[in-house]
Amino acid sequence: MLLLDLHLSTATALAIKANLSLPWAQLRKLRRWLKSFSKQLESESSIYSFIAKRLPQYSVESVPLVRKSGEICESTMVFFPNFTDIVMHYLDILDSNGRLTWHGGAIPDTEVWVKLGGDHGGGTLKLCMQIGNVMHANALSNTIPICIFVEKDSPANLETALAMYREQVTDLMGKQWQGKKIVLYLFGDYEFQTVMYGLSGSSGVRPCLHCLCTKRAMQSPLAHHSDTDSTERTLATLSSDHTGFTQAGSLLAKAKLHHNVIRTAILPMPISNAVIPVLHLDLGVFPWIFDAFEHEVRQLDIKLAAQSDATGGDHSSFAELAGANQALETCKAALVDATAAATLVQQHLQFVALFGQQQNTNMEALAGNLQLGITQALAEVERLETRRQALEGDIQKPS
Repeated sequence: MLLLDLHLSTATALAIKANLSLPWAQLRKLRRWLKSFSKQLESESSIYSFIAKRLPQYSVESVPLVRKSGEICESTMVFFPNFTDIVMHYLDILDSNGRLTWHGGAIPDTEVWVKLGGDHGGGTLKLCMQIGNVMHANALSNTIPICIFVEKDSPANLETALAMYREQVTDLMGKQWQGKKIVLYLFGDYEFQTVMYGLSGSSGVRPCLHCLCTKRAMQSPLAHHSDTDSTERTLATLSSDHTGFTQAGSLLAKAKLHHNVIRTAILPMPISNAVIPVLHLDLGVFPWIFDAFEHEVRQLDIKLAAQSDATGGDHSSFAELAGANQALETCKAALVDATAAATLVQQHLQFVALFGQQQNTNMEALAGNLQLGITQALAEVERLETRRQALEGDIQKPS
């Protein structure tokens, strides 16, 4: 049989695992299946040794990180300490295998694009690197983790993990590879990007990463925007705004006076090189459109109920349902605002606790009050949702 004549070397076993995206458990199943044909697949220890001999030097350290509960504790972080060497080494490997491409001129032939970003999933935060000059640059097989730890992507944790790369990023942006300029881009969801550049987040008065447009101005046509709304953010303006914020006492309530910049940028990458997260925006916009449609339909129900009451019809249950729907939406909106505010305060508390910055004594009390407000709002949402479902059941019962 052909299968019996196959020679599965350690390199081949690793290629099977990588190209088929097999976890170790699935590879063990494959090993047992091959053993039934008297064919031996290399052991996991052999594969680990094979990888270790070819991987650049990596480090494993215990560092103080913030857990989801808010507790600061020692956690394990695995990372490549020399990001610059990783980039250069990987570009050499891609070049030697003929995998580099400039996508028909989409990337200037004088440049090499390197993407740096992160994502939290499966309980771990993975900070990764991608080379833009390959086919399917966003594919899992073209994504290289450079730092991993089992905690959330809070501002304090990202500062801890990425501070060591700050000087290296500056150095890399001034380097060349085989005479081609290295251009760095930042990728990740919008929350990740705003944290990376020190903004208070999407709940702020000026939530846009790229300009100073206010949330209210975003709801109006461009012709109605002020000159300030159209002002672009840069690393220099971020630094100036943060200086003003700290000199004013680092009060979150005053963040809007400093364009919602409450921390320094973690990595000195130009804001113009932050990749707009189109997929994440779509995933947010489409549910918003559906919710808006559902809201308009419920408003129509309210109008119909009002007309029925005006003609003397007995539609008290229907009118009560419309009122419950309206109260539920108002309560949910308040819950979203309260949750965003509480999260911001808690993250700020964690950040100043971890890095020893001066802390406002009222912050902890404010965080406690906000958390109490969230608990009360959740209870009210649950009560209104139960009432709405009961009213819908009454209306749908045959008379």
